[in-house]
Amino acid sequence: MTSNIIVHGGWLNDAFFIWGEQSPRSRFDHIVNFQYPFLYSPFELKLALFRYDQTSFYGTFIETDKAVIDVPLSSRRYCSLAGEVTVYQAQENMKDYSFPLEGLIFSMDSFLTYLPIFRTWKQESDIEMAPDLEMWLHLFDHIQEAIIDGSFAPTSSGQWELISFSYQDWLDAMPLSAISIRPNTTYIQNQANTIMTATQLQTIVTQIADEMIRSIIDEPIVLAEYTAWQQSINPKWLAHVKQLKEKGQIQSTLLNTAFQQEIGVLQTKPFLSGLALKEPNAKEGTWEISLCMVDRKRPSYMVEMEQLERGEHPWRENPIAQLKKDLQKAKESLPVLEPLRLSSPVLHLSSEEAYDLFTTNDDVLKQIGFHLIVPKWMNEKKKPRITLNIDQQDHQEARSEPLLDWQSVASFTYDIAIGENTISPKEFTEFVEGQRPFLYANGQWMTWDRTLAEQLRNYLNGMKDDTSFLEAWRLDQLDDDAGLKDGIEWDVSWGSQLTNSLKELYSTTPSLIPLPSDFVGELRRYQHEGVSWLAHLRRTGFGGCLADDMGLGKSIQTIVYMLYVIEQQKAAKMEHSPFLLICPTSLLYNWVHECEQFAPSLRVFVHHGQTRLHEDDLNSLNEWDVVITSYQLAVRDDELFHQVKWNGLILDEAQHIKNVETKQRRVIKGIKATHRIALTGTPIENRLRELWSLLDVLNPGYLGTYQDFQVKFMKPIERDHDDQQLMKLQKLIHPLILRRKKSDQSLQLGLPEKKEIVHKIYLSVEQAALYQAVVDDIVSRLNEVTAFERRALILRSLTRLKQICNHPAHFLKEQTLAEHNSGKWDSLLALTDEMVKRKEKVLIFSQYKEMGSLMTSSLEERYGQIVPFLHGSLTRAKRQEAIQAFQEDNQINIFVLSLKAGGVGLNLTAATHVIHYDRWWNPAVENQATDRAYRIGQTKDVTVHKLMTVGTLEERIDRMLVQKQALAEHILAAGEQPVTELSNEEIIELIQLTHS
Repeated sequence: MTSNIIVHGGWLNDAFFIWGEQSPRSRFDHIVNFQYPFLYSPFELKLALFRYDQTSFYGTFIETDKAVIDVPLSSRRYCSLAGEVTVYQAQENMKDYSFPLEGLIFSMDSFLTYLPIFRTWKQESDIEMAPDLEMWLHLFDHIQEAIIDGSFAPTSSGQWELISFSYQDWLDAMPLSAISIRPNTTYIQNQANTIMTATQLQTIVTQIADEMIRSIIDEPIVLAEYTAWQQSINPKWLAHVKQLKEKGQIQSTLLNTAFQQEIGVLQTKPFLSGLALKEPNAKEGTWEISLCMVDRKRPSYMVEMEQLERGEHPWRENPIAQLKKDLQKAKESLPVLEPLRLSSPVLHLSSEEAYDLFTTNDDVLKQIGFHLIVPKWMNEKKKPRITLNIDQQDHQEARSEPLLDWQSVASFTYDIAIGENTISPKEFTEFVEGQRPFLYANGQWMTWDRTLAEQLRNYLNGMKDDTSFLEAWRLDQLDDDAGLKDGIEWDVSWGSQLTNSLKELYSTTPSLIPLPSDFVGELRRYQHEGVSWLAHLRRTGFGGCLADDMGLGKSIQTIVYMLYVIEQQKAAKMEHSPFLLICPTSLLYNWVHECEQFAPSLRVFVHHGQTRLHEDDLNSLNEWDVVITSYQLAVRDDELFHQVKWNGLILDEAQHIKNVETKQRRVIKGIKATHRIALTGTPIENRLRELWSLLDVLNPGYLGTYQDFQVKFMKPIERDHDDQQLMKLQKLIHPLILRRKKSDQSLQLGLPEKKEIVHKIYLSVEQAALYQAVVDDIVSRLNEVTAFERRALILRSLTRLKQICNHPAHFLKEQTLAEHNSGKWDSLLALTDEMVKRKEKVLIFSQYKEMGSLMTSSLEERYGQIVPFLHGSLTRAKRQEAIQAFQEDNQINIFVLSLKAGGVGLNLTAATHVIHYDRWWNPAVENQATDRAYRIGQTKDVTVHKLMTVGTLEERIDRMLVQKQALAEHILAAGEQPVTELSNEEIIELIQLTHS
């Protein structure tokens, strides 16, 4: 036996697998249980085989993988080039045995790269090429020769293939070890059909040839020829031809021979053999097929057998020989055609036989070369159309009350139409049970999908027992077929009352309700329309979101809506519970004040502090019209709130329930109410999941489960930018969200102009040095920490970088700004100097309380005036005092606010400038803060200043904000990963300093 390394080769899926064996140096060397007995270490093998290859760092970078080889046995003895061994684990009668292997793996790309090196191993004295590897190398040479000879052609999928290649002959010539490699499995014995087939070999050869041809296309001489050929092709096939030069394939149902004929690679005759199908004139008749020939360029031109026999055809060559040849092939493949002869060219079949021949076996016939001629109606794929007729509900309550409980089980009848033909449920059942492939109704033949029809019948029968009105609505809106395959249209007849109410939701100008007599004040036209929309929404039984821009009066519209409902209920002498209004703690008394101002008749109870409801107060709830509480107390006192069915549930600043997983959202969804309303200027801030979270609280199940929503809408829209799914979602949510913006000219607000300026600022030298030090620290540690530690490291580091961009003193936690230099702080002072000089008022927002404190003390010292600072730690009284001082005292020009505490619920129209000192990740948060000044009541132009340090994290945030804002306007989220989930490379790209 040789002491050389014996090198083998074979294919493992789509990769070339090389492994080695060596004769044992002693009789004990090869005794290793559950492993190929003479296996050479794959690590040593790659170092030996690639010892001269610098590209792979002398074999170090070559990848390894595990596989299984099936070897022949004789009386439990296995004989290989490296020696013989008894396989004691094998049974006496076993003819083959499977051993685990480990070797070197080469993807198709790397295989072509290293192929020249494979061929050099023959010259190495310590390496012996096994017959299997030699045969594969011989095959690779043959493939290259075929390409050089031009024996290849393009396929319709945009791939190159060899012409007239003897796959079976090559397979028969292969040693058994060359075609016995298979993937590694947990249980490796008794695997059937492990030997490579001719089809598998063809796939491998085609992949190799395709890669080899693509690898030379860009060479100048070849590229010139390829380009000239491409330009000569009919534009119809250009996509297929272009793919021949690109990676991958395209989907195509066109046969390769047909494609090659179309692009001129194969010579074609001017005629095609034909089979024509004719339907019976009556329901129980037989179907007729007949032989004919058709013109290749004009397939509608058909010559029947009688004419062919008389020589009456337009072609120079007699086509009968071709027809005879094609008919013989067809009869060999399809026994049903056996009676067909040139002398007897007509055959009568049952409808089932005709259906199978022209639908199930049509590809077989086309592959042979037949052109199929069918009646026109067979190509008209008419969708079944189902009309659900919803039974009218008996409604005796007040005009404000819901006509329908969408969660209850629907009562309905249905009609079915296929094309223009309507069939009764009884006829439909008979057709399904008869399992006929073609339908005959009203004197016409029709095609239909029997499998779909069976599913549809079962689905309709199931719907009668457990379909809610909401599920019927989804069918009507989306053709949401609940698991049925595509091809069914749904229509729902809702009855006159509900239909009229639904129309109001879709109208841009809903019919106006009468304003309640207890309302004190006036509404703008758009506000009256908003109140009317809320009333119509309640009437239809849907919850909805009033999503007007901040400052357009969502609160006054909601108050008038509550007054209207209560007035209608009193007129109908209905008992009613209070409305439950949930809002942030800071806005509790804003609501009380607005109720006192616009609806003094409303009896308001504030569930907060010492004045909280208790269980024994529930019996006297009818003393109140509205109960107002905070989100925190709604969760803390959830058992109390869950015991009542409220007249309505109103959620102010409803972005508080945008997170799907929170307990707060779960508790609020469980509160029972006749109607649910959300108030927020930002129904979607970052991602579509927030939209689902909001609407699922307002209308449970309306958008399906969260998992369904992810599959149907989130992934297609956010990841794939699927416009069709976006339009479906917009259609579904359109009646439930009313959105008006300040920029809408139709509102006639008369608001002054808002101007936005992004100030590009450069870091000081001190800031740049600190920034780079933090970046270097992150880069050095990213690969050294656990996944949990990585998230903490990223979040902590992002905060440090943003602090450095603000001011070194902020980062270093110092008490004054004077000892350090900051480009951003200098730019802020340049702005405030001008504003104070012109006696203009400005709001300065920062997300950091520490930075706000530093700014406040420094600005007070610089300008010698009080600079209020509003943050979350202030008491309600101190908060109101700061707001009033800024609004009314002309000696106070500057108001510093923390973004979280001062970004919502405030009216600060005395300001004509807004400065965002540091940038938050969410554009909606910045817009809310800006709208403290730019709102109804503002009479002067407002300028918004956004400070951005160039080349830093802040510049990336600015780009992200612009993108998010544009997408949210189309109810489309950015689809970005949470920043802590970005790859290391993406994190570094996000934070690193760049030169602009």
